[in-house]
Parts: sequence; structure tokens; C-alpha cells
Amino acid sequence: MFIARANNISTTAHRVRLCAAVFAASVAYFSIPATAAAPTSEETCSANMAAVTSVSPSPFHSLLTYHMKRNPESGYVTMATVENAKPRARTVLFQGLAEEDDGSIGICIKTHAASNKIVQADSSSVEIVWWMERTAVQFRFSGNINYKDETQRKRVWSSLHVGAKSQFFYSPPGENKLDTSTSGPYFQEEKNKAREVGLNGPPPDSFAVGVLYPDQVDFLDLSTLKRSNWKRVVVEEEECAAQPPHKWIEKSGYAPPVVSTAE
Repeated sequence: MFIARANNISTTAHRVRLCAAVFAASVAYFSIPATAAAPTSEETCSANMAAVTSVSPSPFHSLLTYHMKRNPESGYVTMATVENAKPRARTVLFQGLAEEDDGSIGICIKTHAASNKIVQADSSSVEIVWWMERTAVQFRFSGNINYKDETQRKRVWSSLHVGAKSQFFYSPPGENKLDTSTSGPYFQEEKNKAREVGLNGPPPDSFAVGVLYPDQVDFLDLSTLKRSNWKRVVVEEEECAAQPPHKWIEKSGYAPPVVSTAE
């Protein structure tokens, strides 16, 4: 009995010290600028730039691909928009990474061109949240989404199987009738027509691919409580004329622990 109580006291004391240490680290993160090793010529434009400033086109890329490889089953992301002044969120299928000529990395998703996320959106500003279960990490990508990248549209279309293609040949939303079940005659007629048309040929106008090249990325690792945030800012011409037109400001630290009520 005494040993068990002693162990419980020791465990409780350890948890208290851990929470105090993490809380202190989180306070330092939000109140004191992060420091890092001396900048290299590849990371900064000049000696006057902070060590956490990077001119890499996507400084989060290696971290993202690392966790993608360890979470191959995590193919769904949550995309948030503002539609008619109200927030809206939905789950969409991740359709790979896009890369611009300067090396910038974008997140691709597919959707119907008549979907509310496009036609009802107040602006092109979106946020994509990607939770990866196996490594217990979360990425948040914010920025303006582009639905006019024909290269990515053709790439994604060519990767789809017949069933996935056929859904974009159904009658436009609002024009089709609703059956009482998927075995109803109207639904089957639309399904057969769509499969026949969708076997070959280029993508129809109803097929859209959105590409988000983020201007802000937030990363949270719940296994270590580490948190990183990257924000892209425009570089003034006189500041660094020989470098890319933007740079990333990174902040890193530790987030307060999420305390579970489960025993």
C-alpha cells in the first residue's frame, strides 16, 4: 500500500513538473522571439535578417513529405471556406502536390465546378487542415486557392478510375431528379450514361481541381508538443534583389499539452 502510494505521488509530481516545463516553453514561444543557429547564405539574404527567416520556396516541404510517407492512408483533408458570410467546412480527397517553377509546393483537391465551395465562396481564401493519425500531427495550410491550373487538372483526371470520372458526367446539380434509392430507374439511367461517356476523352467542364499554394502553414506534433508556423511575406526589392520575391518567417516552440479526461 505504501509503495503504491509512493509511486502515485512520484508519478503525479513528474506530471506536474512536465506540465510546468511545457507551459514555460509555451510562454517563451509566444512572448520571446525564437532563436536559431547562425544563418547560412542559402537561408538568408543578408546578415541583418533573423535566423528564422528563410528564402526557401517551401521550407515546410520536407517535413510534410516525411509525414506523408508515414501516413499513406491519410488521404482526406478538411477544407474550410466562407460562403455568404458563414463558415463552411467539408472533407475532400487529397490529389497530390503541385510544384511551381520556383519550387513552391501546393496542395491539390478535386471537386465539381458547380459545388458551393466554388460558386458560393465569398473569396478564394481557404484553409486546409490535414490530420495524420499514425504520427499524430496536424498541418494547416492557408491562402488563396486557384481552380484554373490546367496542368494539374489534366494530371488529376488521368489518374482517376472510370467510376471516379463518371460522376462528373451526371446532370448538373438542380437539374436532375432524386430517386428513392441508388437502385431507382432514374439513378441507374444517369449512372449508365455517365459511365459510357466517362470512359475516354478529356475532362468535362464540370471537373475542377483546386491548387492551394499556401502563404501560411501551421504544424503541430502532439507526440512531442512541438509547434511550428511559417508565414510568407513579400521581399522588398532593395532588401534582397538577387533572391526570390518572397521569404518565410518561421516561429517554433511548444504548445501547451492537451489534457485528456480519459483514465
